[in-house]
Amino acid sequence: MTKNKLFLLGLITLIGFPVLGYPILYFFSELSFIQLFHSQYSIITQVVVGSMIGVFLGYLAWRLMNLSFIQAELSKHLQMFNSTELTLPIIWFVSSCAGFGEEVFFRGIIQPFLGVIVTAVVFVAIHGYLNPKNWQISIYGIYMTVAIVIIGYLSIYVGLVSAISAHTLIDVVLLLKTRNRINAESTHQLNEEETNFDMEV
Repeated sequence: MTKNKLFLLGLITLIGFPVLGYPILYFFSELSFIQLFHSQYSIITQVVVGSMIGVFLGYLAWRLMNLSFIQAELSKHLQMFNSTELTLPIIWFVSSCAGFGEEVFFRGIIQPFLGVIVTAVVFVAIHGYLNPKNWQISIYGIYMTVAIVIIGYLSIYVGLVSAISAHTLIDVVLLLKTRNRINAESTHQLNEEETNFDMEV
């Protein structure tokens, strides 16, 4: 996936989800868009708490992804990325867009109607991680559902900004780890090719 496609995907997520949710908010909720972000805690507190939880959940997700019976399945998803395209600015941009757009829509707008658990299940299912035909992916999906439930309650008790921060950091951790793995695999493959060349010579 090229940088342009990643950038476009980020923009679509950033703008598309809030625009999709706005009519629901307008016609079926008494809250305004700005009121979604009201919290008893400061923005700094929300960002710090959400970021810490996001890093923790992202790290656990990566550890789970590296279990042998899950790794082979999820590697198919990683093949869409190229490490040269996953620069730090792109990683932060895409992660921030997903964190803001998806959390505003799912936790800010949809969750008050469906509840924390149902919203989390729908969210993870839409991402393709709850697949009854693939138990390996579904195990990862179950973990992600639990993680999103945590983010759901984080949104209720700390604030939507904390949920946005947690989501963003989960994505940052996973994309950084993905980039590092791709780089390591590329280096390993290059070393093997050089070794084979030396042996032939």
